[in-house]
Amino acid sequence: MVNFERIGQFDTWPAEFGRDGTLVAPQQIELLLDAAAQATDLLVISHGWNNDTDEASALYRELLGNLSEIWPSGSQADARKLIVMRVYWPSKRFAEADLIAGGAASGADVAGLIAGQIDELLKDYKDVAGAGAGAGADADADHPDRIKLHALQGLRALLPRLEEDDGAQEDFVRLIRAVLPPSVNDEEEVLQDNFMASDGSNLMKKLSRPFRPRALAGGGVTSVGDGPPIDWNSPGGAASLGNFFRGVFNGAQNLLNLFTYYEMKERAGFVGRFGVVDVLRRIQKRNPSLRLHLCGHSFGGRLVAAVLAFRDPPTDSAQGIRSVMLLQAAFSHNGFAQKYDGSHDGFFRAAFDRQRLNGPIVITYTDRDRAVGLAYPIASRLRQQVASGLGNAEDPYGAIGRNGALAKFAKADVDPAVVKLKPVGDPYPPFQPRRIYNLEGAGFITGHSDVRGPEVVQALKHALDASL
Repeated sequence: MVNFERIGQFDTWPAEFGRDGTLVAPQQIELLLDAAAQATDLLVISHGWNNDTDEASALYRELLGNLSEIWPSGSQADARKLIVMRVYWPSKRFAEADLIAGGAASGADVAGLIAGQIDELLKDYKDVAGAGAGAGADADADHPDRIKLHALQGLRALLPRLEEDDGAQEDFVRLIRAVLPPSVNDEEEVLQDNFMASDGSNLMKKLSRPFRPRALAGGGVTSVGDGPPIDWNSPGGAASLGNFFRGVFNGAQNLLNLFTYYEMKERAGFVGRFGVVDVLRRIQKRNPSLRLHLCGHSFGGRLVAAVLAFRDPPTDSAQGIRSVMLLQAAFSHNGFAQKYDGSHDGFFRAAFDRQRLNGPIVITYTDRDRAVGLAYPIASRLRQQVASGLGNAEDPYGAIGRNGALAKFAKADVDPAVVKLKPVGDPYPPFQPRRIYNLEGAGFITGHSDVRGPEVVQALKHALDASL
């Protein structure tokens, strides 16, 4: 269990949540409630896909330590008492074959990655491993967590036969389909009949075939076959996808990554929508004038977006969320959009309804972030979409951490004046309430987890100051 920690100038308290959004250690929150009663501002910060609390804590220490360096001191700091709630939730990484040292990954290498990823996922269900042994066993066997446990064990057992056995491939796909969260299409209708009902062995082979790029006039690159185009010269192009669609094990890897993506996506939503929202409700009962701020990295960005969009509308506009910082967030670039397809609003559009938001939304994004769009190439391939660039703003399944919030579907909300993450010391104009600021960060953000530096922290500080 993690505990209270003083980081720089800030008192910080943990809030640990289980995969269903329930508090792991409810007693932690009592101390936070007492501290919040004496504070002026509360920053809720959430990690993204991490394997353990140590990695999340390292992110919090570095980011908050850098924020402390530019925070007011002395009487100014006393006049504005900022405290921090550090969110911890059980998230997992994806398996990425291109991270294997020594060049192209072999089938055995990818099989090892898949086995390791399944083992990590199985750890999350160790608490249900012995369930169902006594009375009520039949009913318990139908519990979603126990179904996932059995499915993951089945996937692990299939690996030795996967490369040569069509039946094993069919079973692998069947098990993946069985455990995809019910919410899989809530945000975007990606996995339709061609995924849910097509022949499993053929589907795996479809997700195993390589892209075949060809040059276009003017230097662009597209692909032939049924896959979407790739700009192999873009940052993270060949490096991230060179091994991504090759061989049966790569098809299995893509399917498991798809499951992991939607499982972590659902968990982040549960933790934000139910767990964090409930804690904030209790905090605001103690201190109604407390200014609330949200900051999330990766799937933590989805977590805090769920807090913003699905919390109770405040009875007083002063109680709306005062700032939101999304650091390479892992959800759709249409998340805040209006009628992005002519009829549907983005999944988090409710953030702009009934005064839930009373401050700016600040988004960092860059095409140098490979990981944030990991599921989107698979989604585009399954739907056989053709876009001018894989995962970019023209791709129907682009991520907000790759492209920012698309202005063409949220034009009234996206501010066009601030378009880049600024160097330290280069001031921003005032961030206005209920406006979205897309900060293209390629000059300072080199990858998905590079969100702790002084340039990012300066933007966070500016967002926090917007509530004054």
